Amino acid sequence: MLSVIVPVYNKQLLVERAIDSVLSQTSEDFELILVDDGSTDNSLEMVKAIRDPRIRVITQSNQGPGAARNRGVTEARGKYLAFLDADDEWLPEYLEKSRDALEQAPECGFCISAFYDGPDRKNSHTRLESRGYGPGKYTVTSKTPSNSFDWILHAYLPSTTMFRASAFKACGGFYEKNRCRFGEDMYLFVAAALCYPFWRIAEPLVWYHSEDSTLAVQKDLLTPLLLDPQPVFDMCPEENKHVLQGLLADRALQETLRQAYRGSFSNWRSLFDKFECLRVSGKRASNARRQILALRAIAPFYREQAPGLVSKVLNRLFPLSSR
Repeated sequence: MLSVIVPVYNKQLLVERAIDSVLSQTSEDFELILVDDGSTDNSLEMVKAIRDPRIRVITQSNQGPGAARNRGVTEARGKYLAFLDADDEWLPEYLEKSRDALEQAPECGFCISAFYDGPDRKNSHTRLESRGYGPGKYTVTSKTPSNSFDWILHAYLPSTTMFRASAFKACGGFYEKNRCRFGEDMYLFVAAALCYPFWRIAEPLVWYHSEDSTLAVQKDLLTPLLLDPQPVFDMCPEENKHVLQGLLADRALQETLRQAYRGSFSNWRSLFDKFECLRVSGKRASNARRQILALRAIAPFYREQAPGLVSKVLNRLFPLSSR
């Protein structure tokens, strides 16, 4: 059996579309667990009104999307777990083809399908294919460069990923501390990809409605991977720890640069030290540091009025592509 878990928070205008896409699947052997995460609109009433014996509705106080998905897992009975955000939709063969991929590759802990993005239905596989990432099995090993691992992460969304229940639980589930609403999914994916092979499906089987996503990006906060990396280190196989360290160093560089371009220079040194960026990322980190120092010296007017030009000049002077 498959368990489908949909977290719902104030999605009364969209959730019916998501549920219809589940009920229209070619594979009918599933249970659908809807977890209302303390909605204040009519979302709960709408999902309760849908009559289908495969549907169960669970309610909880607002705790964030990670906690809502994890709550659904505690109620799930399936061997496989599929997660659909309430503002996305699956194409009819998503469950069937994802399950088939896992059954044909029993060593894989999860699989990821390509997706269409936004109203223009951009195919996510096109960009990955241009970088040399095709369909099939992926295994992170001690020889995987952190930049390659980082690119693999670009393919991941909760709505495109089916987990074996055993692998999901072994990796601790979605990050849920402090009602986290930003990066809770990537935290799980990094941990799982370091511990299990996974399968990529090149065919787009999901429509990711980025135009309808309303989760506020907490721009002044760090992602859980940078705030609380120790649990991921603890479960990471010893031979892959340096791959994780490289990824975190690169993520720290990205975060410090993002904040610097926004005019915040308060914590870049502590992040560089915490993740040993200069040692791990070498010239890339040195050039990121030079960009940050240059940004601090540039008048805010230019950073705010011509960010593209400033970025172009600094990347020409201090390129970040070299490692």
